[in-house]
Amino acid sequence: MQMLELAENYGPLSVHWFDGIGPASAQKWKGTPKRVATLLRKKHPHIMLNPRGGFPGDFKTTEKRVGAFNRDQPWETCATITTAGWIYRDEEIVVRPFRELLEQLIYSIGRDGNYLLNIGPRADGTIDPKHAERLLEIGGWLKENGEAVYGTRGGPYTAAPWGASTCKDKTFYAFITDPSIGELSLPPIDTKVQGVRMLAGGKARFKQDSDGIHLSISKEQNRKAATVIAIAIDLPALELPLVAGQISLALNKTVTASSTLKEDEEEYGPVKAIDSDPNSYWEADQSEKECWIEIDLGQPKWVGHAMLAQSSEWCPLNSFEILYKKDGQWVSAIKRVGKAPGDPAVLSFTPFQSRYVKVLFSKRAVRLNLCDLQLFAPHTQK
Repeated sequence: MQMLELAENYGPLSVHWFDGIGPASAQKWKGTPKRVATLLRKKHPHIMLNPRGGFPGDFKTTEKRVGAFNRDQPWETCATITTAGWIYRDEEIVVRPFRELLEQLIYSIGRDGNYLLNIGPRADGTIDPKHAERLLEIGGWLKENGEAVYGTRGGPYTAAPWGASTCKDKTFYAFITDPSIGELSLPPIDTKVQGVRMLAGGKARFKQDSDGIHLSISKEQNRKAATVIAIAIDLPALELPLVAGQISLALNKTVTASSTLKEDEEEYGPVKAIDSDPNSYWEADQSEKECWIEIDLGQPKWVGHAMLAQSSEWCPLNSFEILYKKDGQWVSAIKRVGKAPGDPAVLSFTPFQSRYVKVLFSKRAVRLNLCDLQLFAPHTQK
């Protein structure tokens, strides 16, 4: 009855978001999820349904963590504005920092996804002033840079430690999230640059040669928040082949894992985590409570950043540690414990030099899979 009330008394509904009915519990509900989905689609033919109602849904959603680049299927990052979770709480509210929220937004759209930000209203429907303050900050940034957000697609450069890109028509947009960057060199791309401009004001310069596109801005212009540069080109940007924003050190390297689901290396082997394909993934055997994946870089390399992405919201990357081998011993580079609401898309740590890098997963969910594992050299700051 409640679903019928929502479907008939409110609308038009563009999205209906379910939660809590995963693959393991869907059978307990028998035919109810399918009937509910049919009802909503009948009342609202253009409605989008997420995949947490006991049926596949129209899009994927990764919780509190940015998913991998994927143009093949619609997806979103769902996140909370506070560290407390999805509901309003009377105790002291810790609102997540502006830059943290902004970077989640940027890496979501840069990977061709959407960004859903949850605000828990008070009992009377009003918004907490701390929430409102943060929303106004984001709105102020969007007022200047929304051209690069609304109506765009991810690419043509895939996300990297420096930031991400979006595109529409004959323009693509470079989002520079690292405030230390004054010059950025993008890899070569099969189009001619016509000009560049900064969306929030200021001047940018460019040079294009056989080595790529070289952008220059003053560091002073890149210190308040993410800087966005519009790059006009001579071809429709969405038609360009995707180009890696920065080559992963792990690409095409030797990789091993503690286990593989069903011992099926061809379908679920660890190489699937480093092949830059969002539709393939490594999955560990479900009997393992701790599992790991290890990359042999071939020779000692400097590593300063990493990006990890899961393939499903039902396989969260909760607690993990990135380690490197030094003098025959494993040394920790960075450790994440629990499903933090602000886990960044890019993990940055004190640079190390090593041939061997391992990611150790603990306190795992029922399943553990990984569709994207990239390692990057440290920035060269200019």
